[in-house]
This record gives sequence, C-alpha cells and structure tokens, in this order.
Amino acid sequence: MMRVRTFYLAGLPLALAAVMACHTYGHADCHPGHGADGEMAPPELDQVLVKGEYQLTDVKTGTKVDQTSHNGRWRLVFFGFTKCHTVCPVGLALMGSLVDRLDRSGLDVVPIFITVDPQRDTPAAMKEYLEHFDERIVGLSGSEADIGKAMKSFRIEAPRIAGVSETEYQLDHPALIMLMDPVGKYVEHIPSSGILDTLATALIGAIEETDLPVPGHH
Repeated sequence: MMRVRTFYLAGLPLALAAVMACHTYGHADCHPGHGADGEMAPPELDQVLVKGEYQLTDVKTGTKVDQTSHNGRWRLVFFGFTKCHTVCPVGLALMGSLVDRLDRSGLDVVPIFITVDPQRDTPAAMKEYLEHFDERIVGLSGSEADIGKAMKSFRIEAPRIAGVSETEYQLDHPALIMLMDPVGKYVEHIPSSGILDTLATALIGAIEETDLPVPGHH
C-alpha cells in the first residue's frame, strides 16, 4: 500500500498571494474561517482507496475528458471552487509554480482543477476564473451527478456551510493537491499552500520512489 506523507508548512509568499487574491477576485469578506482554509482534516488516501476516475468537461475547450485523457503525463489534481476566498487562489497559484519547478526537472506535468461546486461553477464561470491563473491549468466541471462521482472516486468531501442565501455559501473541502502518475494512479498528496521548494522536493521525491521511468529526470 502506498505510504502517505502529509506536510503542514507556512509560506509567506503564498500568504501574501492569498491577500492579493482577495482583492483581485472581489471578495469583500475574505477571511480564514471556512473549512477550505485548512480546518477539514485531510482524508485517508492511498492507491487502493483513490480510484481517480471521472467523466467531466474541459471548461476551456468544451471537450469531454476522463482519467485517460492525459495518459503519459503526471498530474497535479486540486479540488476547489471559484467562490473559495483564499485557499483556492493560493492553491492554483502554487500549482502553476510547482509545474514550473517540475518542468525544470524534466517532468511533464499537467495541473488539473476540478470544481466541488457544480451549481455555481459552470464551464463559462470556471473559464473566466482561470484566466487569472497559469494558462496550463485544466479546469473541469460537469453535472452535480458527475462531479459527485469524481469526488467519491478521489475520496473528496465538500459539505456546504450555511450562507446568507441559496447562492451565497461556502464549501468545506480539504486543502490538498494530489499527485497522480502517468496512468492516473494516486501517488502522493501535499497541502495546497506552503514553502514552494519544500513541496516541489516532496513531489519529486515521491515520483522517484515510484517504479515508473522518469524521462529526462536524473
């Protein structure tokens, strides 16, 4: 069974990014109160429990994709939503930086952002939101049923936190990024915020521990 390591680190640059994100995306009530900011304990994850299966829509291209669509490439998978105040902007910014670091190590990695809020995160809304982040990030949305299946397959839960209306609410989701191998199997997870060098080193180490060849990496 795959060993699971969990890191809880603070990184000042990403903390500053969170504050900037609040102003950039117009959230008047940015605060660290909802569970997406780290209150929810990370789920138990391993290769047996995490199936990593999905059938969703790429919000940038409109094409239907599944877990085989990026076969041959390592993946970083982050579940979140566009109304997330701080954790999701920070996590998405981190994914872009991690892809840069891994690319310099000869690793071909695709960053994937899957919504946990299909009611509000339509393909159009997600596409507009992702314009503020690294252009390589693949955004995936779908029906409530399809998103539910994907979350179950990745062992992700996102209970709703009561809001002021049916459309104004937050979701309590784990703040983590999953590393999946080139055939879509779970390898490791890291927090969606932290010290970039430490997290990149952790991912590279996890990749090197797999039995898969790592082209271009020495």
